[in-house]
Amino acid sequence: MRRIIVVATVALAALGGFTVGLLAAPGDARPEAAQGDAARGARVSVTYPDVADRWQGWQDRVRASGVLEDAARDLRATVSLPSPLVVEVTTCKDGTGYLAGEGRIELCLQDVRDSDAELEEAGADDVDATLEGIWRETFFHEAGHAVIDMLDLPFTGREEDVADQFAAWRLAEAGDDEATGALLSSAYEYQLLAAAYEADPTDEHTSDAARAVNYLCYLYGSDPDTWSGLVDDDPLTQDRADQCTDEWDRLRVGWRDLLAEAGALRS
Repeated sequence: MRRIIVVATVALAALGGFTVGLLAAPGDARPEAAQGDAARGARVSVTYPDVADRWQGWQDRVRASGVLEDAARDLRATVSLPSPLVVEVTTCKDGTGYLAGEGRIELCLQDVRDSDAELEEAGADDVDATLEGIWRETFFHEAGHAVIDMLDLPFTGREEDVADQFAAWRLAEAGDDEATGALLSSAYEYQLLAAAYEADPTDEHTSDAARAVNYLCYLYGSDPDTWSGLVDDDPLTQDRADQCTDEWDRLRVGWRDLLAEAGALRS
């Protein structure tokens, strides 16, 4: 489960915390919008069920972006799932999340609407691009939960941290502007959350401030030359940055080894 709120611009000057996660081995319903196109493994599909008229515009906005369909193709090209995974862009009661045991992710239109309103209030330079980054990262975070559940993968620490790491792996490894922009947007989102809300010690998630720094650290560690501008006194300090290449390597190798051991790694 993740909270979706506000992000501003992906042009960050610089955004502490350390995440321990992977057990690394050394009317009529609308038609399905997309599915992975690889030869093996269950399909990953994005659907747009009927919603009330007042939500139609928000749903159409997500559909028109193509973000979730693109992310679904990446997931299926990377992981061979044993059963179908469906992403529903719909209204829901409990917020965006993966429904364990059901093979279903709900991206809630209430969250889409609320994020848009807060981005506008924050004066984001490009609301559409920032929202799309949030949706992309959200897909991969919730897909991380799905992969753990559907493949019964072992892990240490909190599952929310591991889901963050799965999202960071897929987005940083992709390396294109949309993928890295999603990590930057989400990191800034967590900075804003950290500033707006007092940390809840009972929350199953790592603190918002730490999640922001973790995403920046993984991105920097994946390509220090390209992302050297992320290192600053606040929030990604030089001391943390010195560890980020090793953190990224352990994350990347850990996920690949886990999936390979489960017979599910495809690329």
